[in-house]
Amino acid sequence: MMTSRTTSASTTHEARHVRQLAYALVAGFLDAEGLTETRAAFEREAADVIADLRRGTVALQLASRPLVAVLAEYIEDRVRDELSAATLGSRLRDDESFLCQARGQLLPLEPLESFDTMHTANVLCINTGHLPASLFSSDADAHAVVPVVVTGSTDKTARVAHALTGRLLANAHLPSAILSVELHPSCILPAEAQLPGPLLRERVPQMVPAVLASCMDGTHHLLDVRTGAPARSWKDHAKYVVRAGFSPDGGWILTAGYDRCVNV
Repeated sequence: MMTSRTTSASTTHEARHVRQLAYALVAGFLDAEGLTETRAAFEREAADVIADLRRGTVALQLASRPLVAVLAEYIEDRVRDELSAATLGSRLRDDESFLCQARGQLLPLEPLESFDTMHTANVLCINTGHLPASLFSSDADAHAVVPVVVTGSTDKTARVAHALTGRLLANAHLPSAILSVELHPSCILPAEAQLPGPLLRERVPQMVPAVLASCMDGTHHLLDVRTGAPARSWKDHAKYVVRAGFSPDGGWILTAGYDRCVNV
C-alpha cells in the first residue's frame, strides 16, 4: 500500500510539473509574439497554474527556450525516428529471402549485428535484460539503464556486454563450462518501464545486479555483476546443471540437473 501511494504521488507530481512547463512555454510564446490581449485572457483563464509558476522557478527555467525551438526539436526527433524505421523497413523489404515469418511478424534470418570477440570458445547460453548505467560509469544518470546481453561459454566464462555495441561490461570466471545464465528478475523490465519516466525511476533502485549461472561440473553460482565474482556457490547436483533460474520475485532459486533432480 505504501508503494502504491508513493508511486501515485510521484506520478501526480510529474504530471503537475509537465503541465506547468507547458503553460510556461505558451506564456513565453504569447509574450514573444506580442499577443497582449491573448496573453491577458490566458492568464485569467489559467490563474491557478500561473500562480504556481510565480511561486516556483523550475518550470520557468526549463521554459527559457522558446516554444518554437522546442517544437522544432521535437519534429526533428520524430523525422529522425521515422527515417530510421523506414531505412530498416526498406532493408528488410528489399530482400525477402532475408526474412522469416514468426508469430505474425517478419523477422530477419541473418543477424543485424555480430559480436565475435565475446568468447574464445562456443557460446552455450544467452539471456537479455537491463542494468543500472551507474554500475559501469560514474557519470551516468542514477536512473538510467543500459540494455545488456549475458552469455555463458565452454571457455568457462560468463560475460555481460552492452546489447547494442557489444562492449564488455563484466566478466566472471567459473570452474566449468556454463550451460545457462539468467539475470535477476528485477533486471527484466517491461516495455513501458524502459523509457525515462516515473516507472523507470522507481524500478532502477530496486534492481539487483546479479546473474545466476549453472555449470557442467554440477555447480551453480550467483554472480555479482559489480565484481564479476560469485557471491555464493552451490554443488547440489551429481551431474550437469542444465538450467538454473529465479522465482518471479527473485527470492528463490530453482535448478534442474542431468541427474534427474530438480532442486529449490
